[in-house]
This record gives sequence, structure tokens and C-alpha cells, in this order.
Amino acid sequence: MPIVPDTLKKYPNPVFFETGTGGNCSGIRAALASGAFGEIHSVELNEGKGYVKELKRFKGERKVTLHLGDSAEVLSRMLPTMETSKAVAKLKVVM
Repeated sequence: MPIVPDTLKKYPNPVFFETGTGGNCSGIRAALASGAFGEIHSVELNEGKGYVKELKRFKGERKVTLHLGDSAEVLSRMLPTMETSKAVAKLKVVM
């Protein structure tokens, strides 16, 4: 289900965290469009075409940080540096 910028505006927070963009970057784009976040983080597991495309698309976008690796590991490294009570996360669960 896509994230709508107007929905995100209702929950302004310092941090937005997304796992797996799926190549369409809808979470990142919605978080940017909402203007509700100071930091936007997205994690990709594989360094494939989608990740390279995202790097090019968001190059120079100061609020966006792209991470490569396992979401659980990246998030566990980031949590100590974040105001976790105020983070908004879009997590994908794969079964």
C-alpha cells in the first residue's frame, strides 16, 4: 500500500525509516513531499539496479540517507543515535 504525503503530515517526526524501497522509492518520495521529517532513511538489502538508481535519484538530497545491508542490522546500529519514540517506520515483512 503506498504511503500518502498528506497522511505523513499528521505525524511529523525527526526520523522516517523505510526498509526496502522495492525500486519505486514511494516511501522516500512521500516522506520528502510531506515535509514532516528531518531525516529520511531507507535500507536496501542488495546492491542491484534499484539501489544504484536510488543513489542517483537522491544524490544531493540532504535529508535522505540510503543504507545497504540487512534492515535489522542497520536499524540496530541507528537506534542508539535516534529519538526512537519519535521515529516513524515503514517496514516490509516478507514471509
